[in-house]
Amino acid sequence: KVEKMNPLKVKTYYKRAILVYDINSNFIEELPTIDSAVKKYSRGVQKVLKGVQQQCKGYIFKYKE
Repeated sequence: KVEKMNPLKVKTYYKRAILVYDINSNFIEELPTIDSAVKKYSRGVQKVLKGVQQQCKGYIFKYKE
């Protein structure tokens, strides 16, 4: 028999909106999730959001507050 499993928790940080800026801090676009930003730009987006890198491919990424 399999015992009841705890319900899975959905990671909310994947659902946060991402704002994209160029190097001169000009707003470019807003993306609905990190996944969509990674698909469009690259995996470097996650490093910029974590603070490991300052930019990725000439863009700056920030979470929407």
